[in-house]
Amino acid sequence: MGSPPGLPLYLRAHSPDEYLVAIAQTELVAPPGTQVIYSDLGFILLGEIVRSLTGHDIATLARREVFAPLSMRATCFRPPPDLRPRSAATERGNAFERSRAGPPGARYTPWREAVIWGEVHDGNAFYGLEGIAGHAGLFAPADELARFAQFWLDHGRWEGRQLLPSSLVSEATRPQAPGRGLGWMLAFSGTAAARGLHPTAYGHTGFTGTSLWIDPERELVIILLANRVHPVVRDGIEAVRAAFTEAVARAAGEVG
Repeated sequence: MGSPPGLPLYLRAHSPDEYLVAIAQTELVAPPGTQVIYSDLGFILLGEIVRSLTGHDIATLARREVFAPLSMRATCFRPPPDLRPRSAATERGNAFERSRAGPPGARYTPWREAVIWGEVHDGNAFYGLEGIAGHAGLFAPADELARFAQFWLDHGRWEGRQLLPSSLVSEATRPQAPGRGLGWMLAFSGTAAARGLHPTAYGHTGFTGTSLWIDPERELVIILLANRVHPVVRDGIEAVRAAFTEAVARAAGEVG
């Protein structure tokens, strides 16, 4: 859609509806359809489109349509207190975003100061969307992510039920734009995060240090729940992801 990768919307908007106005007023950085830009704003907008069309926020819809059918009991937005001990602590306050917010950030008073634990790390998700956003806010343990990945490997089937049409799985994992399916990164594009995987593999990465890759040719799932934001944001996660993925792929052996 041509939006910039991200903006601190919370500096001028304080609710989902205000976010939509702010996104609509944001100047594009490229004409729509001409350039692939992974944009938080696009996924925020997608989450709000889902809410508008269904009458449910994405947390409710994801629980009903995905997490409950797959018995992903600990996967959720805004984890309850009993799940907090299973959540990784992230940054001490929002120092990283604060440093990038410029003079408006210096005047912003709601900044978190303590170590963030059991709350979404991302500022746009936390300050204006109450932790439920299309681009951030999902908490999940590795075993449940593995269940989710197996569901995709099985073309949308789970315990004998076709929960997602196989045709939609195929559509989501084929090129829709250079290097991108529907919500997925595609390994064939040469992204370093998918080093060593078959070109048909697909996956996703997260700012806090996470990644999930699915290699259908090997029937292989690679999950990395690293933490590059505790207690401060650090560089170098791209190299860690690439090395980890390559090592697991090598251990799994050649395709066929």
